[in-house]
Amino acid sequence: MYPHKEPPIALEILLLKIFRENIIPSDLFPVFHSPYSTQSATIEVQEKSMTEEMQDIAVEGAAFAKKIFDDVREFSKDPVAGVSRQGYSAVENKVHEYVKEVGKTLGLEEWADAAGNLFLTLPGEHRDLPAFVTGSHGDSVPQGGNYDGLAGIVAGL
Repeated sequence: MYPHKEPPIALEILLLKIFRENIIPSDLFPVFHSPYSTQSATIEVQEKSMTEEMQDIAVEGAAFAKKIFDDVREFSKDPVAGVSRQGYSAVENKVHEYVKEVGKTLGLEEWADAAGNLFLTLPGEHRDLPAFVTGSHGDSVPQGGNYDGLAGIVAGL
């Protein structure tokens, strides 16, 4: 049940607008039906079903993430155990350089602030609108796990 008194009609109208104006490829969202309305908008599915498309995205995403985890693990291995990427060290800087290169292949804009925080941005058409922001840190605890910090970076990418 929707927790507020009024259903989210504005969201429903926005989604219908997105589908009608083909802002999002229709094969990613074959059917939209709001539980708050008696109307529904059905989008014809082309070539692949949503399930097949999502499976392809999952497989490609897993391979993408694995490559980043493997590459960064390789250059940040600790001689004793795990990985060590001390903050502001040459190894953490190498993580930043690696992530910048990944960002370039994805068409992301990059910039760093005075403290060395790296920002990668997917340029949008309407930059005055609110944005989704996610991220993490490239350093790790000494002899830590490879996902320490890196998982949040990979999730954002």
